[in-house]
Amino acid sequence: MDKYDQYELDDFLNDESFRFWVMGWDKAAEAHWDAWADSHPEKRTMMNRARNILLSLEALPAVAPLTDEEVEEIGRNTRQWLAAQPQQQPVKKLVHQRWFRLAAALILICSLLFLYRSETGDREKLFDLAAAEIPPSETGLPAGQTAGRAARKQVPASPERKVHNKDGFTTLVIGAAQRSAVTLSDGTRVWLNSGSKLIYPVRFSAGSREVYLEGDAYFDVAHNPARPFRVHAKNMNIQVLGTEFYVSANSSARPNYAVLVRGSIAFSAGSWLNRIEQRLTSGQQIDYNPETSKFSVTEVGTAEFESWKNGFVNLKSESLADIIRRIEKYYNLSISTNGLDLSGETFSGRLDFQNSADDVVRFLCEGTPYTYNEAERRLERR
Repeated sequence: MDKYDQYELDDFLNDESFRFWVMGWDKAAEAHWDAWADSHPEKRTMMNRARNILLSLEALPAVAPLTDEEVEEIGRNTRQWLAAQPQQQPVKKLVHQRWFRLAAALILICSLLFLYRSETGDREKLFDLAAAEIPPSETGLPAGQTAGRAARKQVPASPERKVHNKDGFTTLVIGAAQRSAVTLSDGTRVWLNSGSKLIYPVRFSAGSREVYLEGDAYFDVAHNPARPFRVHAKNMNIQVLGTEFYVSANSSARPNYAVLVRGSIAFSAGSWLNRIEQRLTSGQQIDYNPETSKFSVTEVGTAEFESWKNGFVNLKSESLADIIRRIEKYYNLSISTNGLDLSGETFSGRLDFQNSADDVVRFLCEGTPYTYNEAERRLERR
C-alpha cells in the first residue's frame, strides 16, 4: 500500500506532483499519475473532483497572491468560527478539520498559480522581444548599471552597445570588437562578448529570474535557492541557483556549448519528444548540436573562460583555423586563409583581445609557416 491509497480530496490538492500533473507542468508527473489512476479506479472520481477544482482556479483572472498576514487572518477567523460551532459529535470536528485543510490548500494553490502566471508571462515577453527587431537607440545604459570598455585601435567603428527598454525589459546589444558588463537587479553579474544580445527584466519577478541570450556571455549568478536563475537561448536552456558559468548560444550550425566554472547547472534542450537534460559539475563542458540533437560532455580547464571577461584568453594547443574563426567573430571581419590547410597548426599561449585584430593575427602567426598580409587581411605562406 502506498501513501496515495489514503488520499482524500484535500490531500490531492496539497500534493505538488498532482498539481503539476493537472496543469501539465511536469512530464514525469504526468506519466506517474496517469499510471496510478489506471491502477486505482476507485480513486478516479475523487481525482477528477480535485482536477476540476484546480482547473477552475487556473481559469480565474490573475490576482495578487495573499500576503502572510492575510493568510494568518484567514486561518485565525476560520479557527474562531470552528471554535464557536457545537462540538457534540467527534465526526463534525473531523469534518471541520478537513475543510480547514481544504481551505489552506486552495489558498496555497491560488498563490502558486499567480507565481506561475507571472513567470510564464515574463518568459513569453522574453521570447517576443528576442524575435523583435531592435529600433535604433542611443548608446548607453540605464542608471545604476556599469560597463567596461577596452581601448582598441584599427577596429571597424561600432557602437559599444545599444540599449532598448520596453515593457519593463531591457535589451542590450554589444557592438563589434567590444565587450561589456552589466549588473542585474538581483546582483548577478554578466559579461557579454562582441555581437551578443541579452534581454532581461528591469526587476525580476518574485518566483524566478529569467533572461534571454544570443551570443557569448559569462555569468556570475547571485545565490538565491528560492529563486532559480534561468538562461534561455534559441537552442538550449540553463538553470542555476548560484554559480559561475560561460555560455555560447549562437544560431549558426556550429555546436552551442556551456562551461561550468563553479557550482552546478542543469542543461536542457530540444522538444518534449526528444528532450535532453544534463546536470554539469565544475570543470565540465557540454556541447550541443541543435541540428542533430546530439550532445557530449567533456572535462575542460576553466581558466580560459574566466580570463575571457578580462579581455584575454589563454589557449592550449588550439587549432589555428579555430582561432582565426574566433578572431573573425570577435572583430566582425573576414580573414582570408587563401586555401591554406591550417589543420596541422596549433597555438598555445595568451591572446590579448584588447589589441587590434591585425596585431592579434600577426602575433598568432609568429613561429608558424605563415605570414599575415595586413593590407589584404590574408594569411600567406612564408
